[in-house]
Amino acid sequence: MPDQAAMTNVAAELPLSLVNSIALGRVANGRMEKLPTYMPRALDAAGSDHSLMVHRSIGARVLDSAGSSYIDLCMGHGSLMLGHGAAPTKDALHRQLDLGWMHGFSHCVGERVAELIHDAAPGNERVMLCGSESDAAALAIRAARSYRGRDGIVVFSGATHGLHDFALVTAAPIQTNDFGNRRNVHIGAGIPAHVDNDVTVLPYASDNDLDIISQRCDTLAAVIVEPIPSQRPSPKHGAWLKRLEALCYRCGVLLILDETFSGFRMGYGGAQVYFDLRPDLVVYGNALGGGLPIGAVAGKAQIMSVFGGGSFEQRIFCGTTPAGTPLSAAAAEAVLTILQTHRETIYPQLLQTTAELAASFNSAADALGVAAHLYAAGSMFRIVFGIVAGTDSIVRRWQKEPRHREDVFYRQLFQRRVAVHQSKLCFLSTAHTVADVAEISTALIQSLEASAR
Repeated sequence: MPDQAAMTNVAAELPLSLVNSIALGRVANGRMEKLPTYMPRALDAAGSDHSLMVHRSIGARVLDSAGSSYIDLCMGHGSLMLGHGAAPTKDALHRQLDLGWMHGFSHCVGERVAELIHDAAPGNERVMLCGSESDAAALAIRAARSYRGRDGIVVFSGATHGLHDFALVTAAPIQTNDFGNRRNVHIGAGIPAHVDNDVTVLPYASDNDLDIISQRCDTLAAVIVEPIPSQRPSPKHGAWLKRLEALCYRCGVLLILDETFSGFRMGYGGAQVYFDLRPDLVVYGNALGGGLPIGAVAGKAQIMSVFGGGSFEQRIFCGTTPAGTPLSAAAAEAVLTILQTHRETIYPQLLQTTAELAASFNSAADALGVAAHLYAAGSMFRIVFGIVAGTDSIVRRWQKEPRHREDVFYRQLFQRRVAVHQSKLCFLSTAHTVADVAEISTALIQSLEASAR
């Protein structure tokens, strides 16, 4: 523990801007040694030996401090449908800065955003803006529990629904027997064991396991599901989602669609419209806000009354300081207006581009005999190595398939100046040009060839 007097003396000699960093440093030999204060999220660039520190971003590219340019496939984890620094978003932010970026009260721009979300899909009868998609998922689950008066929820393996404890539960197969028994596991440390009492994890898109919902319907408040599974994006699960919807309706269990990634990306109305679903509640985020923090819960008016206007006994606490701030709402309004106005051209073009990228990669993988597949839905995609198409558990891949080939692939891709986040979930935007996509396709195939050697 450094001597407090020594720290005080050192602080007196430091510029004022550094005095507040004293607690994050140490005194050695009479001098202040500054310790690292910024903690990037592990190695956030797939294939890199260090975190990609971005100095600037523009269009479909990010640049590091050395000036190296990378084609970006992270795109703000899918939030930048219009690309980095999109002019409509920047203009909206500049206008809102003059009007105020935090009021602490309801505001006109928030009301306009809610109207846009309301008009996007028939199930969005009422809308609640939140600070993030994680907040939105937590509030949707809380609303369902209040409305139904039950605690249990069903989630599906491979999905996460925010940062709250109940969202960070998935499942892994037990390898010691042949009965297919599963056990809950937590994504990361610090999750209380008691959450397992209220969370049931089922395999995604498995009809055989849906009977569990019927068996436990008296204890279940809601089923929360990604209509497009982010672990393996695919639009092929529409029929299963319709069966899940019908089952929830029969059992009196609320259906929550988590459209964090698919919302305003599969189409303007998201997967709700794409699959013709009528969920009770919908969670939005990412592409909604143009890169600024925002989320939304939308749904049937009767259920949404727990946010306000309904019975006092069912009313939930939902207030946070950054919930739908004017600045975030201004960005969301700009993005949604562009997507709504140009939806007849933006979505078909992105869908075709992503489909062509997938076809090219998958054809090359087949020709090379590499067990890799590019799964795509709308304008998002993920490359999965060493797993048989159609199997459920992503955990099985971690346990059985060596990671060497995948590691080589992403190292090669990074060397070719294509940046993929460590999460491996990729997104295209309207800022990706024809030349960008051609460069991406070439880099993907060349990296695949290198991994096959």
